[in-house]
Amino acid sequence: DRGPSQGRFPAMARGADRISALPPEVIEHIISFLPAGDAVRTCVLARPWRHLWRSTPRLRLPPDWSAGRDWTADEAFRFVSSLLFLRVHCPAPLEECDLLFDAGFHCADEHYGLWARLALWCGARALRLRGFDGCDRPRALADWIRPPLPRGAFVSQNLTQLELSSVALMEGCLDFSRCPVLESLRLHLCTLCGYSISSPTLKRLSVTSCLDELDTFTRIRIFAPSLRALKLADFLGWAPFLDRMPALVTASLSIFLPESYEDHDDHRSDDCVLLRGLSGATSLELIIQHPEVIVLEKDLRWIIKFNKLKTLVLHEWCTSAEAGAFVHFLKYSPVLEKVTLSLSKRPSNLVAAEGNDILRRRGQFCTSRNIKTVEVKCPKDDQWAADILNVLISCGIHPEKINIQQV
Repeated sequence: DRGPSQGRFPAMARGADRISALPPEVIEHIISFLPAGDAVRTCVLARPWRHLWRSTPRLRLPPDWSAGRDWTADEAFRFVSSLLFLRVHCPAPLEECDLLFDAGFHCADEHYGLWARLALWCGARALRLRGFDGCDRPRALADWIRPPLPRGAFVSQNLTQLELSSVALMEGCLDFSRCPVLESLRLHLCTLCGYSISSPTLKRLSVTSCLDELDTFTRIRIFAPSLRALKLADFLGWAPFLDRMPALVTASLSIFLPESYEDHDDHRSDDCVLLRGLSGATSLELIIQHPEVIVLEKDLRWIIKFNKLKTLVLHEWCTSAEAGAFVHFLKYSPVLEKVTLSLSKRPSNLVAAEGNDILRRRGQFCTSRNIKTVEVKCPKDDQWAADILNVLISCGIHPEKINIQQV
């Protein structure tokens, strides 16, 4: 007699291969979740599996892809290159490609550019490339050593998403005019050596913990007329020059520049660097540290209107008499609803509550009637809180709409 388990699962008792009975596209989907090395090894499981790994919709080389084996640099190069070359001739579309290498991976610098091109030749719609692991923002500029990606590294009719980390992006590398469907670009822990980031189709741009190549003393220009979301977090270098972004919805910028570089920047230019490009946003956050606050002081000389702005987050410089950015936004943001002032230290020159020079220079203005709340986050200091309250009231904000949080 057959036992109860055999009666319920007779096919399994006979050792039948149920996975191989699945449709090939289902098996390919399952294999796509494996690291590339393991995916290739599935070719020995059965004859129908021999070429399935070449048609998977995802190709993954995670940081630990070589774990368990002592790869030489030459062996690793031949494996990755052969893997991509074989995938190039497969007609099945490649949805995603991850090429992520840890600090123990060693190869010639030019190999990264080669692999990026091969991945795009495979028709990858989403590409993630990491030179090597960088967990934290480097403490010194000397720590920024990244394998370079050359001009023309990204040419594709299929690429929609691109993520790059721990690589150096040379001049011309970030010109995406030959990527006509690119919509999302993320840069992390990269060195930017070029003069522009350019894409007519880009909708989302995130640049986090990246370094502008300070030796050039030139602002990076961002040309992305279709951009809807912009994030520059912990950007180390000159504030980038933003071209007009009429489709922009959300923007968050935090820019830091060592004071030792203050005298090198060309402050003679009268162009509007930041505010004109940000004027179409509905949500805006700005963190600009000295000495790049000079750029904002110049931008404030222009009458830049924020006709769509509803949510605004500003930091220390917003209440300084030199910048006057807070007053500017109140005056030229007719639909502004919520303002958050995040202050970690008392400004050296707090705007006076009565007869202040900024209001006198700018003339009479009306605070947006749509403002519902103004939140102020500051250290515990009763006198400081009282000064801030007086400043806000003098700007035409009703006391009931002001919420001061002392932390």
